[in-house]
Amino acid sequence: MARLGKAFGMTTIGVNRSGKPVESIDHLFTLDNLLEAIPGADYIVSVLPSTDETKGLLEKEHFKAMKESAVFVNIGRGDLIKYEVLIEALDTGELSHAILDVFDPEPLGKGHPFWRMENVTVTPHLSSKSGEYLPRTFAIFEKTCVNT
Repeated sequence: MARLGKAFGMTTIGVNRSGKPVESIDHLFTLDNLLEAIPGADYIVSVLPSTDETKGLLEKEHFKAMKESAVFVNIGRGDLIKYEVLIEALDTGELSHAILDVFDPEPLGKGHPFWRMENVTVTPHLSSKSGEYLPRTFAIFEKTCVNT
């Protein structure tokens, strides 16, 4: 993700457990300093796996720290956040948009509020690598980011 962001001229901010440098990351924070990394981000992209450490990792305080114009993208695992926390952040304007590819549980239920929210884009767990990955990703990016 960072490499692609750099191709678009973005400054990249990364978060990992070790703090070891990562190629294409301009500013790196450890997971313990996640709250320091968030305020500078226009796009927060989670590619995290589901572990004891990441389940419920993003809480209200994290969304309060985000820019109101920020876009949250979750292509990692659905249990990173509780739905009610994300819905509140979107409803109160703490976050402008969410692009969600993963859910807990999957699939997302027919009556779930995300389906009706104009500031949420739901994708059918398509973040895996395939021949159609880049065309679909660029179409979503153009729809949600370029045309706003």
